[in-house]
Amino acid sequence: DLSDVSLALIGGHETTYREVKAELKQQHGLKRCVHNPPHSIASNSRNQIKDKISQCDLVITITSYVDHSVSKCEKQLKDTQMLAGECIRVSCHGKSGLVREVLQYFENAGGMSSLA
Repeated sequence: DLSDVSLALIGGHETTYREVKAELKQQHGLKRCVHNPPHSIASNSRNQIKDKISQCDLVITITSYVDHSVSKCEKQLKDTQMLAGECIRVSCHGKSGLVREVLQYFENAGGMSSLA
């Protein structure tokens, strides 16, 4: 059950974000999912990124599809303790891999007692 979870995806295609968000909401009750696309697609300042992801329980950076400046910004926010949740970096970039990473994270963190 992810009904209390806010998730942020950093990088990745818009289509992948929509598919991950839809599956996690429909199958696992995800509360909220935000997307910060690659810098080349949407120019974002550090404050805009912070406002978007600072209260998320989990921030996933898709390393294979993110601009270096956005990745660096997320790391700086983490290092200065401006993010409420955990940050992980993944190399997968498709829906099934990202869903698997989210579910595995919460299984290992003990936040989910059972998965459908």
